[in-house]
Amino acid sequence: MAQGHVFVVQGAIGRLVADAAVVSTDADFTVEPYWHDVVTPDQPFRAAEHRPSAWFEQGWGRDAADGQVWFLDVTAERTGGADAFGRLRLLLSDIAEAEIPRQVRGRDLPLVVLPVIGTKGGGFSRQRGSVIEQLLRACQDFVADHAVDVAIVARNPASFAALQNRRREDARAYFEGVDLEGAVRIGRSAQDGSLALFIGAGTSIPAGAPSWEELLEVLGHEARLSDEVRTRLPELSPLDQAELLHAKLADKLGSTIQRLVQGLRPALSHVLLANLGCQGAVTTNYDKLYEEAVASSGEVAATVLPHEIPRAGNRWLLKMHGDVDAPATIVLTRAQFVGFAGASGPAGAVLQSLLLTKHLLVVGTSMKDDNFLRLIHEVAAYRKRSNESVGQTSRPVPAEPDRFGTILSLADDPARRELQAPYFQWLAMPGETVPESARQLEIFLDALAMYASGDNSWLLDERFAHLLDERQRDLAVRVCALARDVRRHGGGSGAWATLADELDAFGARSRR
Repeated sequence: MAQGHVFVVQGAIGRLVADAAVVSTDADFTVEPYWHDVVTPDQPFRAAEHRPSAWFEQGWGRDAADGQVWFLDVTAERTGGADAFGRLRLLLSDIAEAEIPRQVRGRDLPLVVLPVIGTKGGGFSRQRGSVIEQLLRACQDFVADHAVDVAIVARNPASFAALQNRRREDARAYFEGVDLEGAVRIGRSAQDGSLALFIGAGTSIPAGAPSWEELLEVLGHEARLSDEVRTRLPELSPLDQAELLHAKLADKLGSTIQRLVQGLRPALSHVLLANLGCQGAVTTNYDKLYEEAVASSGEVAATVLPHEIPRAGNRWLLKMHGDVDAPATIVLTRAQFVGFAGASGPAGAVLQSLLLTKHLLVVGTSMKDDNFLRLIHEVAAYRKRSNESVGQTSRPVPAEPDRFGTILSLADDPARRELQAPYFQWLAMPGETVPESARQLEIFLDALAMYASGDNSWLLDERFAHLLDERQRDLAVRVCALARDVRRHGGGSGAWATLADELDAFGARSRR
């Protein structure tokens, strides 16, 4: 039997697509307002309509309205009953046995999302370290015996960082069979700011976006083609199909695409990519899923180029082929692709600057986009000419130039891998089917996000003291005392203030 995997993401439940969600409550079934949109996104929440029938006896259960939500009492131990983590284990087993309408398209295993339980209003806020230990243990035990994936969704940055640190300490237990050497290499590139993203259409399919073939089929129906033309349409190349459909639909083409991708929630892969913290990203997608994933992690939403100018330090996303918010900008047809270089030269220049200055992580694309391939070859030719010129001087020429980045592929395509070998490392995800490989891609991205996490704000925070041994706890107390002295006696400005700020970044402020 297949085993599940425990993912850790920073985001918000309800803002990523999942098959089931766990919502925290108390013994009286008080569902806080921030959970209402998760339970009833399109109508007012009425507790009596959703409280499980055996709530007061067991403290957990499925939404009485037969939805995708299970409720969990995360407060203190009940008389004669299990504690919050015991109830969580029972709840997860109930989800595994239930017949859940699948929400994540094409996913190999069901996905359950749950919060870092009890740390917001459940009484465990001062015991976050202990909660993290017990939560990881309960989820790991569950996925070992069930073909269900669990994603722990942390809103608090320190909790997210502590979860990632705890998993790094025993990475093989959480990532059996995963290329952790590759994950370390790419994850550390993200941590030091040298990683950029290229996001293709494959990332959006689990969120419900249509594939290229499905999009053309919908557009063909919208265009009301004759039976004869519709039958022979697939014989044309995809770009020529789009050209014909554009001629039939005109302005309706962009608005139809807009209707298909608006209102979708980010998939797990979008949130994992957002958690890498890359300042720059490029996509051929029209949707808003990556931007929403960045925003759900608590950061300022990524600035969208070319419509906006990013401010210093802000993350940005270049949409090469148009934006769903501006249907007229969508690039789909052969004529639009052919005219890309002239009409969108600056967009290509941005991507080429990333190829020259960053390690580009390519996800969700088949590497068949002619514009993308042209830009790669132009940069490769430019670098070759530059190296030849350098060779005529006394400066050393690299024996083999660094590759532009890494391609994460769902298939080990030997010919395409060999074709891209001078420019990219090709990492094929294991799996006998596309859904299996797509899930392995999510797991690899989870490992990348774990190694990309460089936030240490939990380390001196007394709420996470349970994650330290006795000597480390004593050291943390002394460092925090030093931080207080620096604030009190350092003059409050200049280098002393900078030192105090650095200690606060490791959680020292939590003990004041």
